Amino acid sequence: MPQNARAAYRDAAVTTAPPGRVLTMLYDRLTRDLYDASAAITGGDLMLANTLLQHAQEIVIALNSALDVDVWPAGRGLAQVYDFLVRHLVTANVRKSVAAVNECISLVEPLGSAWHEVYATTGPAVRAESR
Repeated sequence: MPQNARAAYRDAAVTTAPPGRVLTMLYDRLTRDLYDASAAITGGDLMLANTLLQHAQEIVIALNSALDVDVWPAGRGLAQVYDFLVRHLVTANVRKSVAAVNECISLVEPLGSAWHEVYATTGPAVRAESR
């Protein structure tokens, strides 16, 4: 599949997906970025690691900005986790630290699994953690 066609398909999948599905897709991509960044650091591809860790930061920032703590007061705790993740991802990137990336993975994977479970049990009708 040509790159432009792949990008168009991906963009259409994201823009037409229900909010809960978009949330799980973001967590899936965040997890993939973290594992790939860890492998890139281990393999010595520091430019790729930088790109992946910056993309992971962008995802976490987007997740954080989508939180509406007025609607979901428990989101304040999740916002603190997101703030920690962004700071830790910056540290991981500056130091090229696999250990720091793995600490982020240890936080992101359970959160992603939890959101997948919520989406699986409530389906497209669920409102994402935001709005």
